[in-house]
Amino acid sequence: MPWAGSRRLVVMVILVAVVSSTVALVWAFSTWPTIDQGVYGVVTLAEGDCMPVAPPFCEKRSAVSRTIWVREPVPGGVLSDPSILGSYPLVVQTVSGWTGFYQLRLPPGEYSIFVADGDSPYCRVVVDDTACPLSVGTGVSRYDILISHVTM
Repeated sequence: MPWAGSRRLVVMVILVAVVSSTVALVWAFSTWPTIDQGVYGVVTLAEGDCMPVAPPFCEKRSAVSRTIWVREPVPGGVLSDPSILGSYPLVVQTVSGWTGFYQLRLPPGEYSIFVADGDSPYCRVVVDDTACPLSVGTGVSRYDILISHVTM
């Protein structure tokens, strides 16, 4: 049978297409919020050496599973001593999934949001002396978290 090898190839191509489509659908539905109040997003880790090349050509980004903490607003100065962070009230905590997706049911208000990076809480920005500010209005809004380990 001269066509047996071709049939196997066609079957393998179809199988790869079906599996790829299924993975894409699972990813799409696993990043869709099911909450009606609060925030959702994706946790992404960026790594790479951007010396002397400029991003985005020098960095690799991937979705990661991490613990996420939301606290009452934390002053920016606390970041110099993360051990003090625990003295600020924890509002809610969750873990992002394998796609990096997370969702948090939160009432409207002002918060600080942190993500685990190794053994330490990670915060990228301080605004008006508030570490990693998160403003939650009514309804659901998207808040993606980027952990950057890019050398610049």
